[in-house]
Amino acid sequence: RWDADKAHRQLERLRIVAREAAMQSRRAWLPEVVPVATFAEVSGLAGACLADAGGGPPDLRHPVVLIGPEGGWSEREREAPIPVLSLGPGILRSETAAIAAGCLMVALRVGLFAPQSDGHAG
Repeated sequence: RWDADKAHRQLERLRIVAREAAMQSRRAWLPEVVPVATFAEVSGLAGACLADAGGGPPDLRHPVVLIGPEGGWSEREREAPIPVLSLGPGILRSETAAIAAGCLMVALRVGLFAPQSDGHAG
């Protein structure tokens, strides 16, 4: 747990990193870096979905991908009334899962692949 000052400094550092990365990759938009929030807060966001085994394929209707902690989601979190998506058959570390989810969303957004009419990515 960080005190408020350290949390604020880290948030500002991550915003700078995001801005520099967007500039380097010549992105027209900046990723939004927000303060740490509770599960209840983020699971209530429009477009939120839970990354977990057995879920469906990623899609742009649910671009807010919640990545679980090491050890996985609690039963209470798994019962949240939001869609579940899969990032593949393997178990990923939290930091790797976040990168994989981001890459999949970018690939969908720029049309590298498109969801099939049956709901499965193709």
